[in-house]
Amino acid sequence: MQKIRVGCLGLGNMGSGIAENILRAGFEVTVFDIRPEARNRLQQLGAKSAESPADAARDVSLLTVTVLNDEQVREVLVGEDGAASVLPPGAVVIVHSTVSPHICRELAQVLAARGVQLIDAPVSGGASAADCGALTLMIGGQEDAVTAATPVLEVVSRERFHVGPVGTGQIAKLVNNLMGIVNRVAVGEGLALASAAGLREDAMLGVLRASSGNSWQVEHWRDMQEVARESTTGAAGMAQMAKKDLALAYRLGDELGIAMPMTTQAYANAAALFSATG
Repeated sequence: MQKIRVGCLGLGNMGSGIAENILRAGFEVTVFDIRPEARNRLQQLGAKSAESPADAARDVSLLTVTVLNDEQVREVLVGEDGAASVLPPGAVVIVHSTVSPHICRELAQVLAARGVQLIDAPVSGGASAADCGALTLMIGGQEDAVTAATPVLEVVSRERFHVGPVGTGQIAKLVNNLMGIVNRVAVGEGLALASAAGLREDAMLGVLRASSGNSWQVEHWRDMQEVARESTTGAAGMAQMAKKDLALAYRLGDELGIAMPMTTQAYANAAALFSATG
C-alpha cells in the first residue's frame, strides 16, 4: 500500500509534536517552518524539509496547519508561495491553529474552488500532549473531509469531537479557552487574597481541591506555572496567546449580541495570567 503523503506547516510548540507523531506513524511527511532549525530537526527524524508552504504541499493528500493567527494561516495557504497553489484536487487541509471561525470559512470557500476541502481542528492539551499524541481536537468540517483526515487525526489525539460544519471547531475551542482563562484569573485572585491573609498556597490549593472552588485550573495550577517557566515564549508569550484567544471570543460574542463582561475583565488582566509564581 502506498504511504499517505502529509505536509505539515508550522513546527512550533504544538506543530513540532504533531508532525513527529504523524512521521512516527509511518506517513510520508514534508515539513515547513520559517525557522531552518525547526525544519532540520524534523528532517533528522526522517521528514523531508521544504523551503516554502507550496513545496511542503505539493502532491500531498493531507496538509496540517499549526501557525499562530489568522494572518499566518492566510499567508501559508493563499499568500505568495502558499500551499493552495499546488494542492491537488481531493486533498484536505487541517487547520490546528486557534483562529477565527471566519478565516476558516473564507479559506474553505477559496480551496473548494480548487477541489480541496478544509476542516478546522484546533487543539487542547498543550505541548506535552502534542508530543505524545494525546491532544483533544474540536473539529468542524464536512463529514467526508473529516473521514479522509481521520488517519492523521487519530495519531495526534486521544479525544476527538466533530461538532459541526467548518468554523464550529474554532467556536468550541474559543468557548473552552475563554472559560479556562476566566477561571484562571479567578483562581489567581483567590490565591493572592489567601496569601496576603497569611495562608500558604499549598494549603489553600488543598482546601480548594476538596471544596466547591475546585476546577481544572486549581487541579493544574502548579503544572501551568511550570509550563510558563519552561515555555520558549515565557510567561509574557503565553499571556499574549491568552489575549489573542479572548479577543477572538469577545469578537464572536459581539457579533452574536452576547454580553461578555468576564471575558473583558480577563483580557484586561492577561499580563498576570501566567506569572511564574509559587
